[in-house]
Amino acid sequence: MDTIESRNTGAVRITKVSLYPIRTPRRSGDSSQHVLIRLDTDAGVVGVGEYADITDLPLTMPDLDDLQKSLSNVLSGQNAMELARIDHMLSLLFIGRGDTGIYTGSLRAGIEMALHDIAGKALGVPVCVLFGGPVRARIKVCFPLFRNLSEAHVERNLQIVEELRTEGFDNFRVYVGGGAEF
Repeated sequence: MDTIESRNTGAVRITKVSLYPIRTPRRSGDSSQHVLIRLDTDAGVVGVGEYADITDLPLTMPDLDDLQKSLSNVLSGQNAMELARIDHMLSLLFIGRGDTGIYTGSLRAGIEMALHDIAGKALGVPVCVLFGGPVRARIKVCFPLFRNLSEAHVERNLQIVEELRTEGFDNFRVYVGGGAEF
């Protein structure tokens, strides 16, 4: 029987790091800013991850050219199959950068996604197998409701909920704020 233990994948070296900005319009009018992380390897295996929803403020978007160069310096030549070692290395590199960890945590998660994607492809198994197998066949999607800063926002979001419920949505995440009355 062909199992993960019986395969010898050897080193799968990262050769290139690419970052691609993606802006997805939201119903709120703002764009969701994400970055696609692509890791190429010497084995021809490509891993993809997502540096998710960095911020709602466009002026705080990182300089992706600079970030790509920095990540290339750190990750190029690394064995992508050594996920725990690379994650530990990244945890040491991202400490003390002056932020709360929001940006670096999301960045590390995106790199981990790409590394797990590489490992799954190199081993010929779905990524869920790397975590012990599938837990469920389907997951619910949560629809975010933004901008509850005034009564008008609350009313608008209630209309959105009603529209989406007719389409089958029944899982919502509400962002609260703006005052105790909301």
